[in-house]
Amino acid sequence: MLHVVWLLIAAVNLAIQIAHFQSDGSRVLFAAKKVTTPLLLFGGLGVSWLTAGSFPGIPGVLLLAMGLGELGIEGSAVVEGTKGKDSQSSWLVTAAGVVFLMVNLFLGGLLLTKTPDFSQWILALLAGTVFTAGFDVLLLRRFRPSGSVRFQILAYSVGLAILISGAAADMAGGWGPLGRAAAILALSDSLVLIRMAANWNKDILRQRRTLLVFLVTIMLLYILFIGLLISINAPFPFPA
Repeated sequence: MLHVVWLLIAAVNLAIQIAHFQSDGSRVLFAAKKVTTPLLLFGGLGVSWLTAGSFPGIPGVLLLAMGLGELGIEGSAVVEGTKGKDSQSSWLVTAAGVVFLMVNLFLGGLLLTKTPDFSQWILALLAGTVFTAGFDVLLLRRFRPSGSVRFQILAYSVGLAILISGAAADMAGGWGPLGRAAAILALSDSLVLIRMAANWNKDILRQRRTLLVFLVTIMLLYILFIGLLISINAPFPFPA
């Protein structure tokens, strides 16, 4: 029953996200989005905690931290898109961004430290660093974002590099549920960085469609990521 409730929260949140995208002037939809997105993470924590009978360790830490981060970042320009204009981030959005950066560093670093083979550890770290550096170069050359956005992308890419490295190291060693969750989160975050760099304008029909595709894809990956964390202690709906 707990899992069904969480799946309903996920479905409602996705529907609200899409509805708000189509009608972003609605204060009701904005408020609903601000509530249901953190609830998606806190609800996942609750399901995992109640099913395991105790605080669910690493998955619980990740869900709690990201839920707190969503309280600050949901509804910001990072999530909404900037409609072709630069936006100044409040201290709350900045703090939330730091939380998500620390989550990536923590999860990626944890997976790296679990790698027993030093050469495998080095190769994974090198692969993550090279991939992220190349990804950033392509983004910055293709979209040429403003100075503030460029700084945010480069700062967040540090955590992304470690996250990808951790996922690669775990994959080489058998790829457990945390490693798969890291890979999904890395893909989701990469799409977020593309959206930030591109600065697409919702008032232009073609770019509006692109933003909607990115929104839905990112949210589905996010739901899958949370589901994988839940599955570590509660093997439904996403078996570990």
